[in-house]
Amino acid sequence: MDLTAKEEAEKFLNDPEINIWIDKYDDVFAEYDSRPFAQRALSDDFLKGVRKMISEKPIGAIELKFNVLGDERNPDSEVVIINKLNQHFKNIAQLLKEEEKQTLHKGYMLMLAGFALMIFLVFLGNLAAKAAYISGISSMLEPVGWFMTWTGLDNVFQNSRKNKSALDFHSRMAYAEITFSTLETETPELDANNIASRQKVAIPVDNNNLRVA
Repeated sequence: MDLTAKEEAEKFLNDPEINIWIDKYDDVFAEYDSRPFAQRALSDDFLKGVRKMISEKPIGAIELKFNVLGDERNPDSEVVIINKLNQHFKNIAQLLKEEEKQTLHKGYMLMLAGFALMIFLVFLGNLAAKAAYISGISSMLEPVGWFMTWTGLDNVFQNSRKNKSALDFHSRMAYAEITFSTLETETPELDANNIASRQKVAIPVDNNNLRVA
């Protein structure tokens, strides 16, 4: 990697700002949800696009900047949307933290029970020479002990790791700075029929820009 490419990579990683271009505020929300902004569900395409861009910035704070057409801007709506986004990400982050806590607790309990059962089987093994049926009981319980132990380990290491990516994303977004600005770029005119019929798509323009149209 030459010096220029390295500097550009460092600049990208250290730049907290992510630009999102939208034609109107509805682009942030689910297409068929007609409730007020404070109650509407967020667009899956919007969330996927933002998550992909943030995954490419593994460190640092996040600044989410919406670029909106000047004649579409409404300060009151922007306040509602900012509060909606902040609350959404905070709620999801809290739920994921609780889920991770429960998964770890379940995993540790299974590991403890599995280890205890294995120790008990060792004790039974010492008595097996005196009673044949004890050897049979030990043989039946041994797979249970291994199953509980490995299931506990899987919960602690594998399942908690699977949730880490989602937890990191929502935790960072929960404290992201969200702002709106006027989009200066000219956009092609659309008639009423085209606007009503078009599907909402999140298009990554580059590493720092997302177009929702």
